[in-house]
Amino acid sequence: YLPVKGEIYVTTFNTGTITRISTAATPTLLGTITGSGTWGIDLVEYSATKVFIVNSASNTTTVINPTTNVVSATITTTNLVSSITLNSNVASLHNGMLILSGSGGIGMINPATNTLVAAANNLGSLLNTGAKIIYNSTLNLYLYCDIVLNQLTYISPLAATTFTISFYTTNLNKVSNIIHDPTNSVYIVSTLNLTTTAATYPASVILNIIDTTTRLSLRQVITTSSVLSAVYQVGYLTAGTSGNIFVSGGGSLLTNEI
Repeated sequence: YLPVKGEIYVTTFNTGTITRISTAATPTLLGTITGSGTWGIDLVEYSATKVFIVNSASNTTTVINPTTNVVSATITTTNLVSSITLNSNVASLHNGMLILSGSGGIGMINPATNTLVAAANNLGSLLNTGAKIIYNSTLNLYLYCDIVLNQLTYISPLAATTFTISFYTTNLNKVSNIIHDPTNSVYIVSTLNLTTTAATYPASVILNIIDTTTRLSLRQVITTSSVLSAVYQVGYLTAGTSGNIFVSGGGSLLTNEI
């Protein structure tokens, strides 16, 4: 979703085509954008003229000009194609930079120059695959969902293009998505109802409520959304406009509103 332009971008798995949909009361198709990477999985609307989309299948990040609806640049971001977020804290060492996560750990793009200024870094093997990353501007922290190590990793800026780990919330099985709720000072993360000894599917998506100050889990909510097989292993979260959350499981057609 692009709030500045007021459009929805829908990516396709293998064609690099993006479908544009209006957000009017009666949504309509507005056209397509071609030439993007394949399997666009996450985006940041950086400005009125730059949208950055990470493409999981092509190991690239596409830059799109939403005013002209054309691809303006393609950046090679090997092993950094799971998620992308913007550092929006003017007091931060990384202010204005785009932070990426993926199988290689964490990295950085300078959006002013469309260049990768920090390649994939697992911070001394302390990171594995980051399925989702977000930025908490108030605390100047990146929240990194490590789907392999089953933990939420708290990462801080160390220098202009480097990072350091400050904390972990552990025992989050297949943690794959996160939403920050600043009103209630909690993170809401999705995990799967699996055990380490018996990964049986379908598996229910569990919402874990984590306190932003203590970084401890406050409660869990087991949803009726399920991940259908080990191929997907992802619980998707989307924040609504009225305090609600939409939850779905990879490979499933069912979405819960909570």
